[in-house]
Amino acid sequence: MKATNFSSAKALKKLFTVSTFMALTALATSANAQYSCNYDWFGNWVCSDSGSSYQTTTKRDWFGNDVTTDNRGNKVMTCKFDWFGNYVCD
Repeated sequence: MKATNFSSAKALKKLFTVSTFMALTALATSANAQYSCNYDWFGNWVCSDSGSSYQTTTKRDWFGNDVTTDNRGNKVMTCKFDWFGNYVCD
């Protein structure tokens, strides 16, 4: 995946989180699943599937990385800025 420089890391964070959640939901349940994403009281980006109990949460760790995990204990992805200012995820 080629890194892309975006001016808004928050918007990119939402894009990756929602995209990942949609892909995982499509694989885990059905392609017509309904989901919603909101910020919780701690500032974490939380996405939930209304058809099941599946949920992902994106938090910022001590190193400034955005870490997305699901409620099953899996680390979905980690995103950060590289030396060139690109927001990269793995």
